[in-house]
Amino acid sequence: MTRRHDRTLWLSTIADRIDRVIDLLGQGLSWLVGVTVVTCALVALLRYAFGLGWVWMQDAYVWANATMFMLAAAPTLLHGKHVRVDFFYTNARPRTRAAINLFGVLFLLLPSVVTIFLLCLPYVQDSLSRLEGALDVGGLPGVFLLKAVLLLFCIPLAAQGLSLAIRSWISLFDADRDTGALS
Repeated sequence: MTRRHDRTLWLSTIADRIDRVIDLLGQGLSWLVGVTVVTCALVALLRYAFGLGWVWMQDAYVWANATMFMLAAAPTLLHGKHVRVDFFYTNARPRTRAAINLFGVLFLLLPSVVTIFLLCLPYVQDSLSRLEGALDVGGLPGVFLLKAVLLLFCIPLAAQGLSLAIRSWISLFDADRDTGALS
């Protein structure tokens, strides 16, 4: 085996492992869809049919939806379901798509994720230091946990970006290896 082949295999293994973890994250988050829908429907039913309502129940579906939305960014990127302004990507050759993906990850995605993380860090730290509680009387305690999702959003998205960059790099510079992630 050549050194280049060993390096490509090592990088591909890293990308595969990242993809597996992100896919598991997506499967776990899919359960939050049901939680959100059922909780929201229950809040509406209780309020309009029985005149009952609790702030914590409303917070529960808002928190579930926010968490799902933020953490699902990485699985969405993994499966190519993210929003793409496509002028020529779909009809481009695989190497051109790989170059676009590599450029996008290195110069758009990763700098954005790092910026978001750094800007949100003091905000989350302040909330955590005060163990910030419910914003409304009767709401869910632990608002600092919800705010921490802002930081958690960055980690899997950056990891998935790294996986996409690895696969793009392999497609660009190792023509013998098909990574299957650039469609």
